[in-house]
Amino acid sequence: MVRRFKVSVDGEVYMVEVEETNGGAEEKQSVSPKAETPKAKPVADSSLRYVKAPLRGSITSVRVQVGDKVEKGQVVLTLEAMKLENELVAPVSGTVAQVLVAAGETVEAGQELVGLKQ
Repeated sequence: MVRRFKVSVDGEVYMVEVEETNGGAEEKQSVSPKAETPKAKPVADSSLRYVKAPLRGSITSVRVQVGDKVEKGQVVLTLEAMKLENELVAPVSGTVAQVLVAAGETVEAGQELVGLKQ
């Protein structure tokens, strides 16, 4: 009988299968760990206006969540790039429809970070 287990090692989650045997001679079997599939992120929506990363860096804070009302020029997240913190602001007033990143994530220049609906 094969049993499945979810195992966490140093913050990484693996799904493993273990086969029960009836005693007898030991069977040696090599199993390679398989990382759990990450959850899919929302895709960009052409009807929204986006706050985009001006350059490659790391998100240090996200100050909004889906459903929040924001004003043009309001800080929505902070990006650390080249040892400097950059406050990224809403290009328009509206409602937050998508938050595509989380604190600690690395982003590329031009990547869409927060989607706003006018």
